[in-house]
This record gives sequence, structure tokens and C-alpha cells, in this order.
Amino acid sequence: EADRDLSAAVLAMRKRVVLSLMLCVIGTAVLSAGVLYLLKRMVGEPLEKLIRRAVRFASSGTIAEFHDDIKTGDELQILSEAFGKMAIDVDRYTRAQAAALADKEHLVTELELAARMQQSTLPGDIPDFAYR
Repeated sequence: EADRDLSAAVLAMRKRVVLSLMLCVIGTAVLSAGVLYLLKRMVGEPLEKLIRRAVRFASSGTIAEFHDDIKTGDELQILSEAFGKMAIDVDRYTRAQAAALADKEHLVTELELAARMQQSTLPGDIPDFAYR
């Protein structure tokens, strides 16, 4: 009978160990799922938003896609703000270059017109005075 009591005690202890292990596994899974959810919300979603904006900016060149609504208080917010500033700087630079190119084209047109006007005031045939 002592063997039977010992076997029952060992069996009960095994059940408790198995139950404890199962609870640990389930607890770890729940905790891992919670951590993954928080990581997705705190890192994944802002990073995905930033990537979409950067890709749209690269393909369209419009700065309307950049807003300062990524407020994570960490490196992602700093990166988002840096991308926004870069987009504004690129937009300003592009506009300045377009304006400079338009000015240059206008000057070239004016110089061509002035050259034609000057050419039209010159006589058509210039006599050769070197041999006289």
C-alpha cells in the first residue's frame, strides 16, 4: 500500500508539473502576443506609415504626404520629422531650380533676339579693303 500511495503522489506531482508547464507555455504565448502587439503599434505602424510616405514622395515629388503626426517620442518621430524637412527642402530646391532655368531660358531668348537685331543692322556684303 505504501507503493500505491507513493505512485499516487508521484502521479499527482507529475500532473501538477505538467499543468504548471502548460500554464507557463500559455502565459509565455500570451505575453509574447502582447509584446508583439505593442511592438507593432509602437514601431511597426509608424514605420509602415513613414515608408508609404517616403515611397509616395519619391514617386510623385509632392510634399503634401508629410505631416508631423508620427508622435512616438523616439527615433521614428525624429526620422519622420527629418523626412518631412527633407521633403520641404527638396521641394524648395526643385522650385528654385525651375525658376532659375526659366530665367536662363528667357535670357537666352533675349540674347538670340538681340543678336538677330544686331545682325540685321549690319550690311549684307562687306567689301574687302585689304587689297586696295
